[in-house]
Amino acid sequence: MTSSTIGPRRRAFLEAWAEYISTTASGPHFDFTGDNRTTQIQRRVDEFVAEPDEDAFETLWTYDTLADAILGGPSLVLSQWESIEELATCLEGIRDATTYDPTWEDHFPAKTAVWELYGRLHPSTAPIVFSECLGGLEALGYGSVSTFEGARSTWS
Repeated sequence: MTSSTIGPRRRAFLEAWAEYISTTASGPHFDFTGDNRTTQIQRRVDEFVAEPDEDAFETLWTYDTLADAILGGPSLVLSQWESIEELATCLEGIRDATTYDPTWEDHFPAKTAVWELYGRLHPSTAPIVFSECLGGLEALGYGSVSTFEGARSTWS
């Protein structure tokens, strides 16, 4: 689907959204302020990697910072790892990576949480895609995706 095939109704919606966000920094379900989810997750990942403990992870792995983290909560993620240090090493790898690695998804209850985490840690080079975004793309006629690269391509 190209911009010329989205139709006048969807185009009008997107144009109205662009006009609205040009004058409004935050609102229900969006935040373009300096302390939004992206900056919070970056800070909390840095803190957790520097001093890995359950409290720091529980602060990081919440709906308030990572929308798809809610699935199973932090205890479900922690149960997938031999140690909290191994989890910290994985998050450090995601933070420091230059490309997405789908094997990260193996240790998390929802692959879309990893997609969102990677995007929030790399917002200038990767889309921030999570389940709500995928639902929006599907509603706009872009179909469903099952991989990060598929999500990246569809988002583009």
